[in-house]
Formats: sequence, C-alpha cells, structure tokens
Amino acid sequence: LDRSAASAASGTGSLGPVVVPAFEIAPHASREAVLAVDTRQVVSRFETRFSEGQVGRAGNIRRAASGMDGVVLMPGETVSFNANVGARSVDNGFALAPEIYKGELRDGVGGGTCQVSGTLHAAAFFGGLDIVERINHSRPSGYIHVGLDATVVFPTVDLKLRNPYDFPVVLHAVADKGTLAFEILGREKPARVDFTTVTVGTASFKRKIEEDAGVKDGAVVVKQKGIRGVSVRKTRTIHLAMGRERVEVSTDVYPPTFEILKVAPGTDPDSLPPLPGAEEKAEEKSEKSAAATPTGPRTAAN
Repeated sequence: LDRSAASAASGTGSLGPVVVPAFEIAPHASREAVLAVDTRQVVSRFETRFSEGQVGRAGNIRRAASGMDGVVLMPGETVSFNANVGARSVDNGFALAPEIYKGELRDGVGGGTCQVSGTLHAAAFFGGLDIVERINHSRPSGYIHVGLDATVVFPTVDLKLRNPYDFPVVLHAVADKGTLAFEILGREKPARVDFTTVTVGTASFKRKIEEDAGVKDGAVVVKQKGIRGVSVRKTRTIHLAMGRERVEVSTDVYPPTFEILKVAPGTDPDSLPPLPGAEEKAEEKSEKSAAATPTGPRTAAN
C-alpha cells in the first residue's frame, strides 16, 4: 500500500492492488431490539390540515411524511429531519409547489415540506421530547399555532429531536384526505405538557412596489398582502412523574411581511393608497407632538 501510494504521488510506476482497511460501524440498535419496541401507548399526537387540491404541495407532504414514518429513537438518541427526508429535489420524489422564500411566496421544489416538520415538531413538543434544533418561519403559518411551526431548508436548516426517556419511541405519520397526523408511540405516556403563548411585541409591515407593463395606468394589483410582525413568548411546562416538572420559556420572532403592489411603469408612489394604519399612526404622532408643545408662559428655573 505504501509503495503504491508513493508511485501514485510521484507519477511513476504502475499501481498494483491497493489494500483498503475495512471496519464495521455498529448500529444504535439491533434489528431484534427495534422489533421488540413497545408501541402500545400514544405518547402524543398532533394533526394539521392541507388541501388535496394543491396537488404538488399535497404530494410533497406525503413524500416528506413517509421519510419520517417509522423512525425509531432509542433512549437518548437524536433524530434529524433533513437526514431522513433528504434533499428536496425532483430526483428525490418532490414536486414544484408554493413555498415561503425570504418572506415572499413563490414556487419551489418541495413546497409544503415545512408543514410536515411543523406537525412533527408539535407532536414532539407535546410529547415532552427535547427540541434540540428548531427555527420558526419568517411569518406565522395558517395551518398551525404560532410557536409550534418549524421551518426546514435542506441541508442548512434542520429540525432535530431527542428522546429523553428510558424507553424507545417510534414516529408514526399519516397523510390522508387532507389531514397530516404525527404520533409519538412508546410503552407509556410519561408526561403531560401545558403550552401558553403571550404576544410581547408587534411591528408594522412595509411596502414594496413592482412596476409591471401588464398593469393598466392607475390600476394597483396586490401581489402579496402585508402581515404585521409579532414576537411571542411561549412557555412549555412538562409535568413528569412523582410531581416533577420542567418549565421552558423562549421567544419566537416573526418579522413583518412586505405588502407587494404591482403598478404600471412610471406610477408615482405618492398616488398609492396609504399603508393600513398609517393614517392612524400619523394622527397619533401629531397628538403626541401637540401634547409635548408648551402653550403657556414659561418661567426660568432657579
């Protein structure tokens, strides 16, 4: 092996047989151990709805759900969504469908996959599993409560879950007739989870204007509605056996989503309708300014 490597490095001689050392990587669990997993108890369950009429998106949901269905987490083991579902590509069974990219809705291969990761995250969240890695969307999702969504982008943005219990759990997914459901199955239901959210901040959205030759003079086409940004403080309380409990507090920030208007080329932006709430804000600002302006005689302080 050393002589062959030396010949290859120097560019002289011919390569003979190269001996490659072999080694085995032991699996986390044997086949027998997996087959013996007790799945009689539903540790937690969560479901969301989707439209069967959006064929590409519905197909992507089924494809992604199938990648997580049947995954076994042994005690202390962590599972990666991206590692199991794989690349969102046509070759990997995904289709073109609407998705959120940089705060805007557009078509992309794999659109709808985030509903699968969000539904799985919610099931794991209410099952008391450890949320090792998770990022919320750039804006609230219509199919799930704020604080429970989970965005994924292969291979950079992932959802990772860990089994904190002393027994294996199995992920079970079903996507049928417009319903996506995830169940966490195991030998027992070891925890009860309470979840609360409080809005701790809001932010107004801004406007983008796109000139389009296909729009008539004076017309305004709403390409995307603006969505107010919101910051949500969420609390997960995990009630365990023997009266023990664990409280987790975190904050999710959903930035504002631009309102996007399409107008004819050369349209004066000042001729467009004001942003929703802009008039009220201007009036409120004017009132505050008037209140701060002194109206009577002033006496110099000693």
